[in-house]
Amino acid sequence: MKRFTGQAVWIAVALATSSCGGDAASPPVVSPPTQIPTPTPTPTPTPTPTPARYNQIGFFNPLGTPAELPSRMTFGMINAYSVEQVEESLTAARGTTYKVKIDFSDLILLRRNPASVSTKYSDSSGSNYSKHFAPLPTQKLASFPEDTVLSEKIRPFILMMKSHEANLGAIFLADEPYLNGISKSEMERAGSVVRRELDNAGLSRVKLGVIFASGMFDQDFARHLDRAAGDYARRTDAYYERGMAIKAGTITDVNFDLNGFDQWVSNVSRSRLTTYDAAGNMYTGGGIPLGYEIVAFDYYLSTILLDDLHVNSLSFLASKFPNGPCGQYVTTGMGSIRGSLSYFQDGSIKEGEAPQNSDRSILNGVYQCRMTATFELLKKVVSTTAARIMVISESSANGVFEYYANGTPKSAQPKLLIEARVYDEVERALNFYTDHRQDIPCGLMFFIFNDAYDYSINLQIYGASSFPSVMNKLYDFSAMQGTSAQNQCD
Repeated sequence: MKRFTGQAVWIAVALATSSCGGDAASPPVVSPPTQIPTPTPTPTPTPTPTPARYNQIGFFNPLGTPAELPSRMTFGMINAYSVEQVEESLTAARGTTYKVKIDFSDLILLRRNPASVSTKYSDSSGSNYSKHFAPLPTQKLASFPEDTVLSEKIRPFILMMKSHEANLGAIFLADEPYLNGISKSEMERAGSVVRRELDNAGLSRVKLGVIFASGMFDQDFARHLDRAAGDYARRTDAYYERGMAIKAGTITDVNFDLNGFDQWVSNVSRSRLTTYDAAGNMYTGGGIPLGYEIVAFDYYLSTILLDDLHVNSLSFLASKFPNGPCGQYVTTGMGSIRGSLSYFQDGSIKEGEAPQNSDRSILNGVYQCRMTATFELLKKVVSTTAARIMVISESSANGVFEYYANGTPKSAQPKLLIEARVYDEVERALNFYTDHRQDIPCGLMFFIFNDAYDYSINLQIYGASSFPSVMNKLYDFSAMQGTSAQNQCD
């Protein structure tokens, strides 16, 4: 989730049925002259199934379980930072059917040793290159610790969880693993360690889950993203090569700022987008790691609009599914889509129904393409496993702020207009879930509940809790009742 996923517990009613009649081995019964027929027992009526929440809806809230959610949602997810913090969230759910899913990524993952980070990469043309800048210690590529260390880190949490089993949901070990360079085999190794710890503690029913970034579980999509990172690395290296050639005098460009170039080299050597180091280091083998029974993906509006890795992702998905909702994007990149949105423009804020209706139509298409196509890819991969699907969608304002055309957020942000856009995106997710509920047994999770502050852009990121209309919509949807169990995950 990265970036920033339950369920109702259904009551199974066992019917006690009685049978009448003699043992087949017993002697026959002699009837009196006037035979009185044996009364037929009144059958036990089949009880009406207890209504429960029909829609499996939850929030990701990193720090803990908000007090208002356990009575109104079916599940939630938190990050694990300490035993006390996790226990507090589990305690908040006590007395309800709410399940707390726990992501241990921040607690157990290690940053990859720069010496193990490859400097080889390929761009989207398939050309191969070597990077000019050495891997940074701050890159986001991750790894698991050794088995014994992993056991030591997670065992205190598992021992505590034994007394909260009723509200304990699935456990997640690495967020977006393939994007961050963790291989399928390493996921399986770590999963087997944690599975053993859970079983030894008597928590064999607790499942392991994994969340993928967009379509990284699909080999072709993973290669597409890794090569998109390669395009970024190539642009960076090409600029470096040009500057060095001008400094050496092998080419001439009187307009080239050599002083600015030297400062740029110094800056990039110390700090840069993690995309550069990620190029050539994503895991592109695809597949679902063995031992993981819940599989989810996130593909946020903010990701498709703001992450350059995805500038051609809709076109890629259209090449896979040319006849579905992606068909309109065969030759369309995100640059042109973004440029058609009223809130990615220089100048004043565009208000009124016309721009809002136009934006809504554009974003409806973008949602249907990226979510439907990625969902179909996941169903195909999952079909060969026993895993079940959960879907994650966005409920924060990150993808609907007012931006300049270059993607820089504006200082003035019209909160009511932003709330309307968030409402639309949440409604898209609810409609998608409704249409595909039978294939999403593990529910729909939203990112994110509480507000967060993004220091990289000095901007307050509003979560769903800041928007009353959004929360009312979600509470009403969550409160819908039915008699068919939809979530058998936790």
